[in-house]
Amino acid sequence: VDRYNALNISKRGVLLHGLPGCGKTTIGHLICNYAKDHTVLWITPDLIAENNTHKHSIKALYMLADFVSPCVIILEDLDLFSEDRSEGGSGDMLRLGALMNILDGVNSVKNAVTIATTNRLDMIEKALSNRPGRFDRVVEIPPLEETLRHKMVKARLSECQISDTLVNEIVKDTDGWTPAEIQELINTINLYFINIEKENERVITDIVIKSVFGVMTKYCIGRKSKKVIGFGG
Repeated sequence: VDRYNALNISKRGVLLHGLPGCGKTTIGHLICNYAKDHTVLWITPDLIAENNTHKHSIKALYMLADFVSPCVIILEDLDLFSEDRSEGGSGDMLRLGALMNILDGVNSVKNAVTIATTNRLDMIEKALSNRPGRFDRVVEIPPLEETLRHKMVKARLSECQISDTLVNEIVKDTDGWTPAEIQELINTINLYFINIEKENERVITDIVIKSVFGVMTKYCIGRKSKKVIGFGG
């Protein structure tokens, strides 16, 4: 904090964007755990709508942030309360103006970092997403790359009997999947074993994986256009 103040850096803004389920909210949870000696204010769209009929909610929340600083302000689903005006957004202009002024340094909060998340970067007011100084960094959170998919599958299936070859096949055929989709794969595998008599054995074979992927392809949102993934032909 002292070094930021010495360099006259009054605030920073980071905008995280990516597909639903990529881990933006999880990053917020990690910040809550690791931002030592800081207050974390988690602001959701419903909080904005319910607070004082949302006319002065942004200003009031940042006044609170100023009172408890140093702090991190997390604005979840920013697109739901800062719609792009050029696209006919219906967001309240007073609310949007207050947010832009705070992020621009006017009425800014000292010793505070704002981290916003969105699934729809294109829907956010361009004066927020495209102008350096409001959100100084715009960071895409992509789907899991191969190494992370491998770690997640191995960790979440550690209590099952599964060969390294089969793990590698799962990793290869889940290219482009989000952490949420990988977790649903794990959940479906667990459901498979709940539904059989020998639940405690939990041996994952080609047949098990083919069945699990078949269920996900048929019934899960987002898997409709993907091929049925199976092994052994």
